[in-house]
Amino acid sequence: MSLVYRGLVDVLLIAADGSEHRECFPAILNETMPGLFEMSTPHKLPAARGSHTICVALDDGQTLGGDVGYVGDYGLTFSRPRGSA
Repeated sequence: MSLVYRGLVDVLLIAADGSEHRECFPAILNETMPGLFEMSTPHKLPAARGSHTICVALDDGQTLGGDVGYVGDYGLTFSRPRGSA
């Protein structure tokens, strides 16, 4: 089952050097393929450009996370690490 979510997210972005940036905002999150997520944002996330890992908490208590892929001006993609459910 693919995930489609619209609502508040609490996002933790982690850079390669271990630095962290936390932000909360409304987003649209879609699981486009199993384990691959596309998240749109209402504004540019400058911290996302240097991020390698993301943790996303949804307002229903569900958490997602993985490796950051594409980063655009108003969104990004991330995928769960291989071997995770």
